[in-house]
Amino acid sequence: MSCHSRQSVWPGKYRSFVPQSIVAEPGNSLANLQNLEITICDLKLKAKIMSQDLVSVRHGMPVQIVDVTGVRVVLDQDLARFFDVETRVLNQSVKRYWERFPKGWAFQLTKAQFDDLKSQDVISSGQWGGRRSPPRAFTEHCVVTGMVFPASPDLVDAQLTTIKCCNRSLYWRFAQCASLPNMSPMRSDLDHLPHGKQRELQRVTEILFEEFTDAMKNTSSPKKKDGRILKIVLFGSYARGNWVDEPHTAKGYLSDYDLLIVVNQQSVVDFATYWYRAEDRLMRDAGIKTPVNFIVHTMDEVNNALGEGQYFFSDIIREGVALYDLKGSTPFITPRPQTPDEALATAVKHFEQRMEGVQSAFEFYTFGLNGARYNDASFMLHQVVERLYACLLLVETNYSPSTHSIKFLRSLSEQLAPELITVWPRETKHDRRLFELLKRAYVDARYSEHYAITAGELVWLGERAEILRTLVETRSRDKIEQLKAGAPTGI
Repeated sequence: MSCHSRQSVWPGKYRSFVPQSIVAEPGNSLANLQNLEITICDLKLKAKIMSQDLVSVRHGMPVQIVDVTGVRVVLDQDLARFFDVETRVLNQSVKRYWERFPKGWAFQLTKAQFDDLKSQDVISSGQWGGRRSPPRAFTEHCVVTGMVFPASPDLVDAQLTTIKCCNRSLYWRFAQCASLPNMSPMRSDLDHLPHGKQRELQRVTEILFEEFTDAMKNTSSPKKKDGRILKIVLFGSYARGNWVDEPHTAKGYLSDYDLLIVVNQQSVVDFATYWYRAEDRLMRDAGIKTPVNFIVHTMDEVNNALGEGQYFFSDIIREGVALYDLKGSTPFITPRPQTPDEALATAVKHFEQRMEGVQSAFEFYTFGLNGARYNDASFMLHQVVERLYACLLLVETNYSPSTHSIKFLRSLSEQLAPELITVWPRETKHDRRLFELLKRAYVDARYSEHYAITAGELVWLGERAEILRTLVETRSRDKIEQLKAGAPTGI
């Protein structure tokens, strides 16, 4: 990668060179990009793309990257230290041309954001000589183009032209899996769906935002009040276009909407606090006929998973449809596929661990059934089914959501392995009631005095679980054999 520079008119040691063009050389792989050279302050700056919270190194000194409402930025104090200038000097330069900065490239923190960073010791407290006013924050565009030290309005315009022209060839990652380039924008159209389904998904999105907003009103933590939904992605059969909508036929099967909700901080992932009301409304809303399942993860979690080659998230990013994407939020990175050896070792590990847990749960189910401890047996049978579905998902995709809802796990598993649909008959109300009874067992069989299940119902459910075990085991072993065939060294 080459970088042609032009010197600015800054005097003395603050003289800077600003890149006027950044050209990707033929055959240069952005995924293998190691160094980006920009000449600044009469010195060679090597901006090494690194992982975790460190992105640039000069004279061995790291620059700290912080997350502010889902956007990764460098604070003025850290950027000034990087350029070997005082913070006030940098801010004076920025203030002089503040009106010329594109919206979103730089901003001043709010008091709540400032207090949150101080509570995390990212910024020193003013009580002992630390700063008292909120700092400015700069995105990667400001850092790369050198706009923090503009020499003149003409130079600012030149820099803007540079970054806009080079946007497709320049990748600067402020994410944890920083060695990978960003994904191309995800598609956002729903034209492949009937109008009725499009209206349902619009209503689903509205409910998610309404309930999340209401939940945020009840929090007193300044950090949690900065919680944001960054993205909502439709994945699965309705994104791919192969959904089934036959609830009134003999099969009685209806595909679910599957959604990935991406938030900006771990504190708002908690389902019991922020999302249970949304789930309840989605089940009861008269305008939504299709069942809705959703998972919630932070952007870091998703990008970490993509960097580790988790097929589940890779497929979502490749096939999904963006129902909502907060402008300026951190993008998804390009998935890094696992090596054949890695994929094989991971699948074998998941299979062995999960099937051992399945066998243990089956034994406890049998013990409870024989001892007429039916509620205990029901709970353990729920664990059998949950672990079987998790086993399949982990072997096939290296991911299983953190949920105890066997209905959601069933939906995801049946999309991967349609032969599993026959395990749970849906033709009659009796069949559907028994599965719901097992679904409720995770909570009600332990804590509700009104939960009741008979020996006959448990035997029938146990027989269905045995069928599920056979199918999952067969499917998982077939997957492992496929991976062995593609793994150079085997295990």
